[in-house]
Amino acid sequence: MVDCFIFQYRQESAPMMYKDQINYFLLNKLQAAHCVKGILDYQLTAGAIMALRGEKEDGGSVYFWELELELRRHLANYMEQEAPQAKALEIEIDVKAETFKYRDFSAMALKLLAKEDGRADLLARQQQLRQVDNAAYGYSLATRVADALDHGSLMHSHRDYCGMGLEKSKDGDYLYGEVWDGYLTPSQIFSDKITFIRWLAEQSDASMANLNSEDFYSNNQVINRLRLEAFVI
Repeated sequence: MVDCFIFQYRQESAPMMYKDQINYFLLNKLQAAHCVKGILDYQLTAGAIMALRGEKEDGGSVYFWELELELRRHLANYMEQEAPQAKALEIEIDVKAETFKYRDFSAMALKLLAKEDGRADLLARQQQLRQVDNAAYGYSLATRVADALDHGSLMHSHRDYCGMGLEKSKDGDYLYGEVWDGYLTPSQIFSDKITFIRWLAEQSDASMANLNSEDFYSNNQVINRLRLEAFVI
């Protein structure tokens, strides 16, 4: 049985409950990206699978892979306290109306939904998420990468587009950006080691895969766990 209800968002002075906190995060995220609708998929596995997709007025989609750890905690608490039997959660967000429709799915419900044409897109999105690992790299790997950048850059070096890279500048800044002809043009600059480590630790193969970019750039020579681990050996 699929539980479905609509929650009207209200910001109150009283402490926010789990759903209030979740809604607050999702609404702000979608509003900042100028989306009119959104849908969050959250599935409990050995490591929770989660993705948020926003829809713009013109029908274009925006995928959010960098989702705050605090939001992850609120979702985990909601599932544990309010939907302990559920194995997956879907939240549909109407940004203009500020309404949220929650659907909890048991293991049996997920199997049944696979047979329903109207819900096939849910399982397709979950399958897509499994193809790109969204497990955070963590502080241990991020720290080793920062240390390794003292001795060299992480980037390909050949003609034309070389993908994404990492390097430490002569001024001591940590740089992340596109690489062309072996030269990095930074899109993000971190002025100190701690800030860089904190950022990289929260990234994953999914968040670094450029999945919102054009097909040529999407998952093309991007930073991933395999490259990072090879770099620090």
